[in-house]
Amino acid sequence: MKKILCIALITVFTNLPVISAGIRSFEFQGQVTGLAGYNDSSDGRYSSGVRYIPEVRYGYDLGGDRLTDIELSANISGFTKLSDDGVVVSSADVNLYRLTLRYSSSLFETRVGLQKLNFGPGKVLRPLMWFDSIDPRDPFKITDGVYGILARYFFINNTNIWSWVLYGNDKLRGLDAVISDKTRPEYGARMQTAIPFGEAGLTIHQRYVDPVETKKRLFLPVNDGTERRCGLDLNLDIEIGFWCEAVANQLVINSSHELWNYLGMAGMDYTFPWGIHAQVEHLAVYTGIKSDTTYESAEISAVTADYKFGLTDIVNIMMYYNWRTSDTTYFTAWQRSYDKFQVNVLAYSGKPGTGSTTGFSGTGAMVTLSWNY
Repeated sequence: MKKILCIALITVFTNLPVISAGIRSFEFQGQVTGLAGYNDSSDGRYSSGVRYIPEVRYGYDLGGDRLTDIELSANISGFTKLSDDGVVVSSADVNLYRLTLRYSSSLFETRVGLQKLNFGPGKVLRPLMWFDSIDPRDPFKITDGVYGILARYFFINNTNIWSWVLYGNDKLRGLDAVISDKTRPEYGARMQTAIPFGEAGLTIHQRYVDPVETKKRLFLPVNDGTERRCGLDLNLDIEIGFWCEAVANQLVINSSHELWNYLGMAGMDYTFPWGIHAQVEHLAVYTGIKSDTTYESAEISAVTADYKFGLTDIVNIMMYYNWRTSDTTYFTAWQRSYDKFQVNVLAYSGKPGTGSTTGFSGTGAMVTLSWNY
């Protein structure tokens, strides 16, 4: 049903004539990407595929500084994998990617529908990755959206307040341990304000987890399922850039068990006089049941560096190191950009330092060619 609705909406919007005087603007754009790769995984070493993301935007001028617009986009993909023994596995999918109605003025904005929701200064290791699954190694930053309502108010002193209500979301997002109960709303808020040399933020969120999936994953009976999150973040720019994120997460499973997660990350970056931009982040995670006295811990560091050659070429290297398991992950990328075309050559080895939705696990290489119109 979702596939049929997605195709129908794209067909209707791309064929509507721009004749109404109330329409401020109309845009039809998109991205077509072809890829070919090798990965040492057993389910298919050689892969190729195509992804198409068409996007339609209609905008309306309501007078004064008030605007409203609608964004509609789909994620259409097809992939083929070939194993060493000649087994070919193909898949094709059509998904709604974004469907957002927005109303905005100079001080206020509200969005309704399927949208991207992310925040925080973290670049690679992100405790505040609550609602997206952006992999920093992905050159296209593809991520599923969430269904909900988001409102933001901007004060003249650069303070802004966010609030949201989400509903109908049943996928793992970011650092989720278990999926949400899609039949119950989840809600939260964020305040971000300017401070000397930077910005600071406070974020809270509450949701209810799916009791069946949570029991399967944690092997505990669930009769509550309330999860509460609180996050603090800081972003400073002095001689060097400095940022940090800290999150406390409480999941009440039942009257006897509470699962707690504590995450803290600090990072900094610097651009050297010869043009190399380098950054480092370190993440510490502590997880445990409140009724127990033992907490599991993990620490991960990420180091990245990039260098621009002229106006078209960028080379990027990235390394993750897991201090508990001594696993190291390497990633290297070369990107060349033109007006409408982009070429990426990627190579990676080891285990990813964070959850990956783009397949950068094990050892492999990938070449992509994308066209933006």
